[in-house]
Amino acid sequence: MINFYDFKRYLFNTNWLMIEHVFRAAATLLISILLARYLGPIQFGTFNFIIAIYSIIHALSKLGLDGILVRDFVNNEEKEKNILSTSFWLKVSFSIFIIITVAIVFMLSNRDSINYSYLMIMSCVLIFQSFDVIQFYLEAKVLGKVIAICKFVQVAISTALKIFLIYIEANLYFFFIVFVIDALVISIAYLSVLNRNAFSLFPKYFRINIAKKLISDSFPLIISALAVIVYMRIDQIMLNYFFGSYEVGIYSISIKLSEALYFIPIIITTSVFPLLIAAKRKSLTSYMQSMQILYTALVWLAIFITTFIFFSSDLIVNLLFGDIYAESARVLKIHALSMVFVFIGVASEKYLINENLTTISLKRTLTGAISNIVLNIFLIPKMGVIGAAIATLISQFIANFMYDLFDKRLHNQLKLKVKAFLFYVK
Repeated sequence: MINFYDFKRYLFNTNWLMIEHVFRAAATLLISILLARYLGPIQFGTFNFIIAIYSIIHALSKLGLDGILVRDFVNNEEKEKNILSTSFWLKVSFSIFIIITVAIVFMLSNRDSINYSYLMIMSCVLIFQSFDVIQFYLEAKVLGKVIAICKFVQVAISTALKIFLIYIEANLYFFFIVFVIDALVISIAYLSVLNRNAFSLFPKYFRINIAKKLISDSFPLIISALAVIVYMRIDQIMLNYFFGSYEVGIYSISIKLSEALYFIPIIITTSVFPLLIAAKRKSLTSYMQSMQILYTALVWLAIFITTFIFFSSDLIVNLLFGDIYAESARVLKIHALSMVFVFIGVASEKYLINENLTTISLKRTLTGAISNIVLNIFLIPKMGVIGAAIATLISQFIANFMYDLFDKRLHNQLKLKVKAFLFYVK
C-alpha cells in the first residue's frame, strides 16, 4: 500500500522545485508590481494582451507533448535517448512553422503594427522552449534539484534585467526581448546538464515510429492545452475588444495575484506523478488511495489560500499596486474562488494522462473553454471585468468538477473529489 511515508519520500524532490517556484512566483509578482506601477493600466493592459495572444500560440507549439513525456521516460527507459531527440525535433519543427506563420501575418497586416511587432519578438521564444523536453527527462529521473538550480539562474538573470529596464525607463519593446533572453538562458542551462549525462539531441536519434506514437498520444492534448489557454486568456482578449487596454490592465492585476499561486498544485502533482505510476502498477487500491490523498491535500490547501485572499484583497491590491488599481480588488475576490477547482483540475489531469484517457481531457477542457467563451460574450459587455471573473469561476467549476457527472469513467474520480472536501485521506 502506498502510504503517507511514500508521498513524503517523493515530496522531498518537491522541496527543491517548491523553493524554485516560490522564488519564481515572488520574482514574477515583484516585477508585475513594479511594471504595473511603471507602465500604468493602459500600457500594462497592452503588455498583458500581447502575453495572452502569445500564450495561445505557445500552447499550440508544445504539441501536447509536455503531458506525456514524463510518463514515456518512466515507462521506456531503454528508449529514452530516442524519445528525447524525437520530441525535441518535433517541437523545433512546429515552432519554426508557427514563427513563419506569425511573420507572414505580420507582413500582410496593416493594423496594430506595433502589437504585431511585439508578438513577433515573443514568437522567437518558441524555438528555445523546445529544450523543455530536457526538463521532463529530469522530472522522470526525480532530479528536482537540478531543474531548480537551472531555473534559479534563469529567474535571477531575468529579474535583474527587468528591474534595470524599469530603472532606466525603457521602452516596452525591451521587456518583450527579455522573454527571449529568459528562454535562451534556461536552454543553455538544460543543455549543459544533458551533456554531463552523455545524452544528445542530435537528429540521428530521431525515430519516425516514436514520432508517430508521440503525436498519436498527444494529439488530444494539443487541443486540450490550447483550450486551457483559451479559457484562461480569452477574457483578456475579449476585454480588450469590448473596452480596451485599461480594463485589461485592471483585470490583469487579479490574474497576476491569483495565478502566482497556481504553481503549487503543478509542482506537487509533477513531483508525485512517478509515484502515481508506481502505485497503479502495484494495485488499484493503492492507486486510488494515492489519488485521494492528493485530492484532499490540494483541495484544503486551495480553500485556505482562497479564504485569505478573499478577506484581504483590498489591502493586498492597494498596498502592492496602489489606488489606481483599486478596482482590481473586487475582481480578485471572485477570481480567487476558482482556485479550488483549478487545484482539483491539475490533479485530475495527471490521472487522465496516467490512464491514457486524453480524449476525456480534451472533451472536458473544450467544455470549459466553450463555457467560458459563451459566458464572456454575455457577461463582459454587461459587467466588464467583474463579468470576466464570474465567467472564469463558473467555467472552472464546470470543467473540473461537474463534467465528471456525465462520463461514467470519471465517476470514481468524482467520488474522490467530493470526499476531498470532507477531508477524507484514507
